[in-house]
Amino acid sequence: MPFTHLLTRLPKIDDNIYYSFREKGAFYSSLKVTENFLITNNVPRHLIKLCEVYENNYDLNTAMNADLIISLLSWGFHYPVDTYLNTVLKILKNNGRLIIDIRKRTGDYEKINKQFKSLNIISESIKKYRLCFTK
Repeated sequence: MPFTHLLTRLPKIDDNIYYSFREKGAFYSSLKVTENFLITNNVPRHLIKLCEVYENNYDLNTAMNADLIISLLSWGFHYPVDTYLNTVLKILKNNGRLIIDIRKRTGDYEKINKQFKSLNIISESIKKYRLCFTK
């Protein structure tokens, strides 16, 4: 079973939580709740890697080789794909998949689509596309 990497900002939740699209996203999730969810769903604890993300450490470990990266209703939806796109392109293996929610009318769909060899639209709503890209 592969490692599962979880990223969020801890321990302080932003005082100003907002849910719109902005240049910088608000941090309000719980790494512990997500970890417990994975353990409850039979992901062994020793295969879960927790990573605290701070304002200035968005450059993740580029030695990591990811088969799958998922960001739902966060990166690409509340803040621009430029935030992590270069890092994701470095760590995602060839033929790896990125599943991401992209907010409509931000220009991010066009930016990210140029970087991948194929795209499947998983779903579409009034505000967003849920997309699966293959590198």
